[in-house]
Amino acid sequence: MALDANLALAASIPLLQKAVAVLRPAWEKNPGDWQTGWKLAERLRQLGSLQEALKVYSDVLSVNPGCREADYILRVLTGCDATHRPRLGFTPVPFVYREDFLPRALLERLWQCVSDNAGQFRQSRVVAGLVHSARNSRVLGSNSLSAFRSEVTGAVLRELRASMSRLGLPPFDVGDKELELVSHGDGGYYHAHADVGSSGYSRERAVSFVIYFFREPKLFAGGDLVLYDTSKEAACSLSRYTRIVPRNNSLLMFPSSAYHQVTLVSTSDPRPEFGRFSITGWLHHES
Repeated sequence: MALDANLALAASIPLLQKAVAVLRPAWEKNPGDWQTGWKLAERLRQLGSLQEALKVYSDVLSVNPGCREADYILRVLTGCDATHRPRLGFTPVPFVYREDFLPRALLERLWQCVSDNAGQFRQSRVVAGLVHSARNSRVLGSNSLSAFRSEVTGAVLRELRASMSRLGLPPFDVGDKELELVSHGDGGYYHAHADVGSSGYSRERAVSFVIYFFREPKLFAGGDLVLYDTSKEAACSLSRYTRIVPRNNSLLMFPSSAYHQVTLVSTSDPRPEFGRFSITGWLHHES
């Protein structure tokens, strides 16, 4: 069940924190033990402590220059070209992350849209329809976003053109652009899935993007996006992943074929406006 998977991810946080508390001093005591450093970096990546993980992966590579997996992860985390993926089993999904993405004026207009259309949000669907065990969120359809569509997609396309190689994708002509506004309130989640369908309209999705926004101070926990490591054969590992802890007004882009998950949201304020909001969209291959 989706909820069970989300609870397992939430329960893993204290276990990962305990592991880091053991591994960090062991690594500091013996910095030549690259295997301990590797374990520490992996746990930090799963916690979403990406800057600290980056530093440890770099140190691991200094100790063991032949560690191709550490080299690839460093390229992913530092935003280097990720188009040449090594054959190493499961490796992290490339992504692009930008903070302070939208102009403040546009962000305020989005909040006004949320307020004006508070009664228009509907239960989210998956390709097969309403599947509550897979997804729990509310969505505002693209028609309500017409006033922002060109500005938002224009900003995303500019970022895509500058970052295509970081996503490990060959250049492609962008066709259709999907857009929706999603709200995750208390108990919200989205189970592990890929955005590309085996048939139909979603089959042409190439790049997924999420623009996060929420009221500050932040009154919810969870809602992280977990990107599961994948193999060249497109299988995914549910035990290896990168956790992205979103900040207000940040952009995340990743290949639509990547398996990912939204972790369980819990809020200290039941009012919907204090939950986790996002503009979620997909850029299609031109057909």
